[in-house]
Amino acid sequence: MPASPMRQGRCRNCGGVRYQGYCLDCGLSEEEDLEVHEELRALVHPTADRLACARLAMAMGRKLIALKLATAAAHDGPKPDVGRALRINLLRQIGEDSAAFSDARQWTVESPDQAVAWAAYAEQLSGAERKGEAVAAFQKALALDSSAHRVRARLAQLYLDLGRWGQAQASARAVLNQKGDREATLAALGVIAHYVELLIQRGEQRSVEEVLASMGERAGRHPTFLCARAWLAWQDNNHALARKELKAARKMQMNSEYPLLEQMEELIKGSRWWW
Repeated sequence: MPASPMRQGRCRNCGGVRYQGYCLDCGLSEEEDLEVHEELRALVHPTADRLACARLAMAMGRKLIALKLATAAAHDGPKPDVGRALRINLLRQIGEDSAAFSDARQWTVESPDQAVAWAAYAEQLSGAERKGEAVAAFQKALALDSSAHRVRARLAQLYLDLGRWGQAQASARAVLNQKGDREATLAALGVIAHYVELLIQRGEQRSVEEVLASMGERAGRHPTFLCARAWLAWQDNNHALARKELKAARKMQMNSEYPLLEQMEELIKGSRWWW
């Protein structure tokens, strides 16, 4: 398994050093190494490239094969940077946390001007509960590439975890002001929604009103915001409006659990104006 920090020229199969054309650890020649990974690629999909096959294998739960193919993509392409980031993620997923951390850190040493390297390192720092350092690494990534909206959304989530509400909102809103990255947008909405839920739990009516006002039309397209509008209506004794907002939220969450929605439904049911 290629768990050692990646180096160009090393064996793709195990990460070992080559000597006179052969890996000192697994014994494969350069040609055999390439053949092994070509066979793995064809096993996953006959025409897709290494990176696409790594993602397919990951989706199928075949993480060791995905790791080998991501490592091959990091060495030979396509998109070596994306392949290496995927490889680091896979190392953590299979329990090789130390290897993932070492590879991410080595990447920033080798490529200090690559935003993707710093973002990968930030994720490993966060996973190791070194959140202050993770914030700094995410900030470094954004300094190198201000258009990395998923990185900014991830930083917003980290700020939220640290209780830095103002910075979490500012980062999330910066993502929402951009278009074209649905994953980043959903993550940013999740940050603000979680913050609104915290405000409801703390009974901060005015703050909830301010956040919802700032969300504009989006406040009517997310179940948490609809629950918040129902809560505000309930606070004002407008239970008909509260029921209307909860009904709209329930339509969005018809087939899944949503604790805040269920809590609000119980709250409204328990009032004497329910009927």
